[in-house]
Amino acid sequence: MDADEARGLLWAILQKCAQYLAPALDAPDARELRTVARRATAALVRLAVAVPDSLMLVYDDLSQLVRARIADAAVSAPIKGHLSEFLLALIAGASCSLAQRRQLARPVVQPLLDALRDLAPALQQPADFAALLGLPALDHACARGIDANTSRALLAARDARGRVLQMLSTLYVCLNRTLGAGAALTPLWSECAPELVPPLLLLARCLHALWSPAARTNLPWESREARESLFGVLDMSPAECASIVGLAADTDAADAIDGAAGVQLAAETGAVRHALGTLRERTYKCIGRLAAMPATFEVADLPANFAACLFADAESLAARHWRFLLADVAAPVLMHVGNWPGVDAESGRATAARFADAWLRPLFAFCTRRLDAEWAELLAHGMAPAAELEQAGAEQMSVTDEIVHERIVRDWTRAWSQLVAELLASVAHWIPGAAQIENELASGARSPAQTSPKAGNPALGAYVLGSGAAFSDTLATALAVLRYKDAASVRRVLLQLGELAPALALVALMPMYAPPTPAHASVCAAYTARISSAVAAADDACSGAFTWLATDLASALLHVLRDVFLLDQQDAALALLADLLYYSASLASDRMPQHWAIRNSSGDIDQRAAAAGGARIAPVGDPGRVFRRALLQTMRPALEAAQISADELELTIEELACVSLAKRRRALLKAALLPMLAVETSQLFSQPQPTRVANDSALSRSAPQSWTNKHADRSTSLLDTDAQFDLGSIMP
Repeated sequence: MDADEARGLLWAILQKCAQYLAPALDAPDARELRTVARRATAALVRLAVAVPDSLMLVYDDLSQLVRARIADAAVSAPIKGHLSEFLLALIAGASCSLAQRRQLARPVVQPLLDALRDLAPALQQPADFAALLGLPALDHACARGIDANTSRALLAARDARGRVLQMLSTLYVCLNRTLGAGAALTPLWSECAPELVPPLLLLARCLHALWSPAARTNLPWESREARESLFGVLDMSPAECASIVGLAADTDAADAIDGAAGVQLAAETGAVRHALGTLRERTYKCIGRLAAMPATFEVADLPANFAACLFADAESLAARHWRFLLADVAAPVLMHVGNWPGVDAESGRATAARFADAWLRPLFAFCTRRLDAEWAELLAHGMAPAAELEQAGAEQMSVTDEIVHERIVRDWTRAWSQLVAELLASVAHWIPGAAQIENELASGARSPAQTSPKAGNPALGAYVLGSGAAFSDTLATALAVLRYKDAASVRRVLLQLGELAPALALVALMPMYAPPTPAHASVCAAYTARISSAVAAADDACSGAFTWLATDLASALLHVLRDVFLLDQQDAALALLADLLYYSASLASDRMPQHWAIRNSSGDIDQRAAAAGGARIAPVGDPGRVFRRALLQTMRPALEAAQISADELELTIEELACVSLAKRRRALLKAALLPMLAVETSQLFSQPQPTRVANDSALSRSAPQSWTNKHADRSTSLLDTDAQFDLGSIMP
């Protein structure tokens, strides 16, 4: 087959795909035809990604064909959006210059910019936005009935909403396909940032203002339905409630509607409610995608406008919206700001500081306060562990208001915990794991920078560490998440704290010891300088990190260990606590080849250590031991309540601080704290144990019963029932 024949065959395939893009809506098999249309557009996009240069040979004819379909009223809005995505994906993947890409892509992007510019007048005042949605016409229909003029107004409003929804859907799929690090069309989108960002922020502000009672009541409503509940468009539909719970919507269930006028009003109300949900989803996602390019953050007055548009009506915003606001806007924006290819670290940190300083700490305070109140309300009304809800089948669950509300709060908590975990991961870019820091302190040399990709945003982490208030609020917010009764959220934050807290303990204790050589002093200075703003890293200080670790973090971990809702997270909490104790002893242990003398409060080297000629001693004032005793003091009330001897636990802790195997450290700590853990002994010991075929040898089967501790009249020991306490793997 020669080139002309191949080109002709390819063109025939493209025409065949385009043939199925406008199915007849009144056909008996309309549903199947719509599915074919979606698959046809998907095939076009895949072809554009796979063989863009081949398609560029027929681009003129192809673009005319696609634009004809976009102009066809019989083609649905989603299909039109994917056709625009097809053209941009083709242009982005083709082997052509930036100028050629700009020339080809501009006709595809310009209609979207024009639609946003035409939308701007309706976003200036709440009354203008209400008119765009068709709320005045709906108000007139409720107050005076539906006449010919009202019907035309309702139809015009529906068309206007449809055009806005089509524009936003097309914009999102195009951004999602062609914008990102190294994407060929990023320069074009960067040029369009001043035309894209302000209207999208204004649209988010108008959407949020609908939930503000002050904004709603100032509008001149005629009907009682508008004044009391805004026709119910702000409430969740039965289908939305079912989707939140994870059930299929009951299409047969319907409210009682009186007459044809009632049917039309109900249909219009449902259409407005659906439009609001789609507008919010697409607006959030578009803003989140635009954060992938630096030009977005160069828009004039962006930090102030970002906070004013997205969080001005935070108090009245419905709880179900926070999950999407955090996951689709706040998290992508924070993970991208300052973290772009080709941007140096200092410029990235400055951009992150300038942008996040205006709203990040207020967001910490607001979400913590609201989630505290939401969880207190759930507990006051009674709540089952999340595992029981997730194990319940669909046939056993009904869509009650209580279940829907609990799911909403859990979704909000999980989105919030994900954001907090990413902030902790951003900080971890500048404070590596405790094991790496210990190795550097032992060798007196910095380890080479890791090139493997890590989660988080290093520019944002530099800002958080450089701001004492932001760092303190981040840590406090992380501990607040540990108080909530959602196991998935708690685990996510625990794992990140397990990376950060032991390393922070090492850094906090560094100024209390005298480095043995200038090389060791250089390593210490590099780490203490990174948290010098957050924690006063003077010889007699580090009290901020010291206190937070020994009191606040210890109290939060105790809460996790004693909470019946968080049984599955006990191992993660025990591992964190054991690592904290272990690495607090690093500088005074045999793991350091050279002796680290202790400083007095004046900053001088401890004279007893100097007089010992560098010999290993364990003075009472050893900072690591002081830290462990302070942590033990925080635990004392809980220990007394569980009748655990604090003196015996201190001996176990000092033994644990010398155990190098992480699994054994956790097992020793679990055995010592067992009476305090939130599980009944009978439940722990009644779990059936799996048969270990690997150890089922002839010798073990022939062993006398007296050689084992598994007598019928004796309780099973912890060593036999705890899957984590495997003697074969933890004993030397």
